[in-house]
Amino acid sequence: MTAAAPALPEATCVHCGARFSTERLDYAVRAALLPADVASAFVPLSRDEETTAFLLDCASRGTATRLAQSAAAAAVRPLW
Repeated sequence: MTAAAPALPEATCVHCGARFSTERLDYAVRAALLPADVASAFVPLSRDEETTAFLLDCASRGTATRLAQSAAAAAVRPLW
């Protein structure tokens, strides 16, 4: 069994402004909403230490940095 991942700060969606608690950032699925063949093949994942470190690093960046990254992502997204 692995130790619980450290709590993360709330996140805000850059597209719609929705706020997400740390519980909603965990990997999950509502299997009852999936087709039976997909639900039976689904393998749940958990957040590992490297992912948690990445998310904490992102959360620690200043507001200006996060806004610049969001603007850059919005500008590049239509090209993908």
